Amino acid sequence: MTITTSFRTLFKTRLRKSALGLLSLSTGLGAIGLLSGCSSVEPRFYSLAPISGSIPTQFSMPSKGSIEVHTASVPLRLDRDRIVQGRERYRLKLADAASWSEPLGDMLTQTLVSDIAQRLPNRVIFAQNQFVALEPTDFVDLAVQNFEQDENGYAVINGVISVEQKRSPQNSATSLPFHWVSPQPVSADPQALVAALSEGVGVIADQAVNLLQQ
Repeated sequence: MTITTSFRTLFKTRLRKSALGLLSLSTGLGAIGLLSGCSSVEPRFYSLAPISGSIPTQFSMPSKGSIEVHTASVPLRLDRDRIVQGRERYRLKLADAASWSEPLGDMLTQTLVSDIAQRLPNRVIFAQNQFVALEPTDFVDLAVQNFEQDENGYAVINGVISVEQKRSPQNSATSLPFHWVSPQPVSADPQALVAALSEGVGVIADQAVNLLQQ
């Protein structure tokens, strides 16, 4: 009888300790989850914006033919979710909690289409893989190597712009390197960098239109 009572007492004591241990563990995990939830930052998404430009005189009248803008080529180091701000001592610097709203190559293509369409309102301009019931007569290609800030804080876009004109007698194709730098340094705010890069894409659109003139 004494042995049974002692066994029951010991069992109840261990059960109580186990319950207290589980309660402490649950409370601790809840506190950790609460802290991690407080420390996480909601990502912000950014997209390039079209920039208006002047309409060339020779393109002020309606013109036949359509322009297809091929999907822009970007290096893998730039083609990521978070915005690449630049390089810092051989290290890739990414913006904190700032991401592109879509893949950079697709966004560059659509922005360039909008920029060129604003400058050539009488031409049909569309992006590659968009269904349009017209056979394109001109093609625009964009290959980007740099799309970020340099070590001095300026926004920089480097690459090659190409234009192929099948409607010309010689079926001509022209490629030119471009190097654009923002007039002033850009702040550390990702929105300022995106705004500056949007201006640079507008300059690239001007260059593409100039090549189409030739």
